[in-house]
Amino acid sequence: MLTRSAKSFLAAYTPHVAGSALALMAIAACDTSKKPVSDSYSWSPFPVTEQRLSHGFTTTRSVLERDDGTVLLSDPKLREIWRADFATGQRLPFGREGDGPGEFRLISAVLPVTGDSVAVVSNGVPYRISILSENGRPVRTRTLGNFASAMEAAFGFEEFPQLTHADGDGRLYGARLALTSTPSGTTDPDSVPIMRVDIGHEAIDTVATFAVGERGSYTQSASNPPEWTAGRGIYAAINSWTVLQDGTIVAVDAKNYVLTITEPSGAVQIVPVKHTHPRYKISDEEWERHTDSATRAVGVAMARTFDQMSSRMGVLMDAPDVRNKVRPAESPGHWPPVLTSTARMLAANDLLWIPVSGPDSPRSKYWDVVSLDGTVRESFE
Repeated sequence: MLTRSAKSFLAAYTPHVAGSALALMAIAACDTSKKPVSDSYSWSPFPVTEQRLSHGFTTTRSVLERDDGTVLLSDPKLREIWRADFATGQRLPFGREGDGPGEFRLISAVLPVTGDSVAVVSNGVPYRISILSENGRPVRTRTLGNFASAMEAAFGFEEFPQLTHADGDGRLYGARLALTSTPSGTTDPDSVPIMRVDIGHEAIDTVATFAVGERGSYTQSASNPPEWTAGRGIYAAINSWTVLQDGTIVAVDAKNYVLTITEPSGAVQIVPVKHTHPRYKISDEEWERHTDSATRAVGVAMARTFDQMSSRMGVLMDAPDVRNKVRPAESPGHWPPVLTSTARMLAANDLLWIPVSGPDSPRSKYWDVVSLDGTVRESFE
């Protein structure tokens, strides 16, 4: 459901929580000109929605508004893209699945490019960027990483950015995976480059460095035999970033609530957010439930990883038995102030929509609307 004036929402995004995209479209039309949140602070409710689509979606991911007021919505589970008209409540299919020029599979993001064309990013080996016209007609495809062998693909795919954002000139942006693979194992770097792709040229530029922050998933020691530590999951302070229309990159430190603003010129500003929220304690019961689940998940994740590696390399690789080798993660005690473990930071009209922790996280969702000087303009539940 959307408010009538959804046109103020300018940025496409990829939230982590299925189904949140349509709800978030509603909040962008709110008045964010109010005074900063005071020390006596309260949460504002989302506005009442006025329109709805006649059909739903299984997993809404990318949301991209068009100049005519319609919205492109991707449903990666069904491998579909739809043009939705909230004035009529109807939707029509957009583009088509396939392997030909401009066709797509495994939809990761739908991003604006030059004119009214769009890029459909498909994460695979190699990565595919499918260009579609304004009416969904397939135009052409660009690939990133034409690997010569399955072995090269298995250990080279993370060299390319995971494209998730676009600026006002249609240039695409993505961060490299926070993972480096070699035949002897994997490492988890603390920071990764943010890279810019101009689909009309071959060059891929590095425009910023992004500190990953804490990790929600498990980690593996370098010992022999190895041991594993379960991740903090949604309790982790996972950093996030977004791109403004002029190509300015804004990253948020989820643990300290600090913005790093990298301008197109390369100049960098560090801006603390004027944050007034109290800290919210994680109960012992909540943490115990998470620890039990996260410990079991390590074995499942390892089995899935080795199945994928076997498929890429054409060699059967057995996952290690991780029973009794997984240590629980240490509890942080409190929720991090920024909760990008559950949703990605968004940008609209040079205002940042930052998911934050609240008194009933994660059952309720909370957002700060923050200007580039670090002022919290409004907080929504």
